[in-house]
Amino acid sequence: VEEIMVPDVTFAAAIAQASAGQWICVAPGTHLGLVVVDRPVVIVGAGDGPEATILDGEGAGSVVRVEASASGSELRNLT
Repeated sequence: VEEIMVPDVTFAAAIAQASAGQWICVAPGTHLGLVVVDRPVVIVGAGDGPEATILDGEGAGSVVRVEASASGSELRNLT
């Protein structure tokens, strides 16, 4: 299964393109905005340790929302 790389595409586009179980790799750095996960995917920070890849919701509520349809999703190596 091919990985989808963020920021090559936005989170929304990466999740929309992903098949169930697919990995979405997030480049190191700070990524602004909210993430809605609506299918079972694995979202992985590509940096050296979780402090290298930061999801920042800019104070707008929950940074990551996982819908019931995304049961089994995983977040790894992210802050």
